[in-house]
Amino acid sequence: LGKETTKLLATMNPTIVMACRNREKTLPIIEEIKRDSNNQNIHFMPLDFDDFDTIREFQREFDEKFKKCDILINNAGLWNPE
Repeated sequence: LGKETTKLLATMNPTIVMACRNREKTLPIIEEIKRDSNNQNIHFMPLDFDDFDTIREFQREFDEKFKKCDILINNAGLWNPE
């Protein structure tokens, strides 16, 4: 999920999983959103779609921690090297 989407959803008090590649960048954002929304049910889980091992590990860990996924929102960022 992107930051702005997560901020909006967090105000509705659901459990949110941010599946992202970079823990160091994501955790401060999660803490900010938890503080601003008063929703403590926001979680980081590592996921890199270029690495099948992390995909399998994500699925295993998600299945252990959460009963189901009600909604899936994909966020594709753009990168311009120039």
